Amino acid sequence: AGSLFIGFWMAYFLIHYISTASTANLVDVFSIKLENIPVIAISLISIPVLDTLRVMLVRILNKKSPFSADTNHLHHILLNSGMTHLRTSLFLTFINCFNCVVIFLIEPNFNSKELTLIYIIISLAWYVFFEYMNSIDKPIWMHPSRGANFTDYLTEEQSEYEIWWTFGWPYETSAAMARLVFSGLFDKYPRLKIITHHAGGMVPFFEGRVGPGWDQMGARTTDKDLKKVLKSLKRPHLEYFKEYYADTASFGSQKAIEHAIEFFGENRVLFASDAPFDPEGGPMYIRETIKILDRMDISDELREKIYQDNAVELLGLSL
Repeated sequence: AGSLFIGFWMAYFLIHYISTASTANLVDVFSIKLENIPVIAISLISIPVLDTLRVMLVRILNKKSPFSADTNHLHHILLNSGMTHLRTSLFLTFINCFNCVVIFLIEPNFNSKELTLIYIIISLAWYVFFEYMNSIDKPIWMHPSRGANFTDYLTEEQSEYEIWWTFGWPYETSAAMARLVFSGLFDKYPRLKIITHHAGGMVPFFEGRVGPGWDQMGARTTDKDLKKVLKSLKRPHLEYFKEYYADTASFGSQKAIEHAIEFFGENRVLFASDAPFDPEGGPMYIRETIKILDRMDISDELREKIYQDNAVELLGLSL
């Protein structure tokens, strides 16, 4: 009901703007061509309009009613990727404002037909980006982010003792990994490659909870049916987690690197040190990570894979 109410009034004000712009001195004050006013008005709601058209087209292509409900809207995709409601709203607002500013700036140089075409191209470019990352077969680096304002307990105003960083960042990585898996993103983009920082966060350490523990998804939840989430995936969910990549940035922890190799596999772990964020301003983590890899009881072949071969393969480089 809320979205319908907001949508109704947005449509009303846009129609009112179009019908009164010529008499409200907008054309003279901003040097806007009269024929371009409808295009500028529609650009104000570019994301909702184009996203709705895209989703309806996808439904029709899948032989479904264009009015049937689903979770294929852009905001659903962003939420399932691990973004919060606030970040999703801010991100979509930024895209919409960016489209408006670009259209407004270039408006004097084009007629209404040309401006409409440019508007469509700019708006669709945001969708094309996600498809492009899957098609080029290149990896995406995923780094966690959390501040002290993310409290340790609900009754507090901020996190204490930098817990937000020590435990919060590995959790953020793990939560994002889970959201991507259960959203079905890897079924939709099977060639997508994502490198997780800090040896894969918490996931390798909690393989039992991630695997058999989540096999019982829904048994601990009463207000919604989560069993259908696992059924919607084409493969067991643990297989998707093992298809992430991880780096060796572990602040000097050999066990973290060993767990990462065991969980993700020999071909999915890459060298990283987290430099320059160490007590020495750079060299310490590099030096200690190299020491760890050199003393680990692994083959020279695996050691070379971690140092360079896996990165060369993943990034499509040539040495």
